[in-house]
Amino acid sequence: MRKEIVKNKDGEVLRNKTTNEELVNNWFEVDDEFIPVMNKVFERSHDAIVKGKNQTIVNYSILASVRDKDGTKIEQKGKDEIFVNVTPTQAKSLNSKIESGVEINQQLWRVYSYESKMYGSQIGVGLKGQFKQPKKFEDFDSVKFNDAVDVDAIEEDNFENK
Repeated sequence: MRKEIVKNKDGEVLRNKTTNEELVNNWFEVDDEFIPVMNKVFERSHDAIVKGKNQTIVNYSILASVRDKDGTKIEQKGKDEIFVNVTPTQAKSLNSKIESGVEINQQLWRVYSYESKMYGSQIGVGLKGQFKQPKKFEDFDSVKFNDAVDVDAIEEDNFENK
């Protein structure tokens, strides 16, 4: 997990108004794992002037329990549920899972690296175990024909037991 202290355009560290603590942005790194606390991606937007033009800036985040690639649970201010910023692509991925009926807060997620033709190396999020390498013929060469499962026998057993 990467942590960044939040600064304004003049380089001044921004602080919480009530506690006077430095504001910190948390970002995922490759091989981090997380479990969202809620079945929701938070979206907040604000208007800003960027290079002389008015733009709406949209930020996405999730509240999650996180452990880094070494398996160390990440805590902030003594709490193990922290807000983590996600990229628009990561937010889109999580939201599409929610829309398809997946309860994201009931799953273990993993952060992975992939290559985008348009943007180069990127960081994505996916269900842990979802990205297994495909099997090759060599993986099955040690299996003998007699060791293979007799599918017809299984189907006949199931048919006879009904």
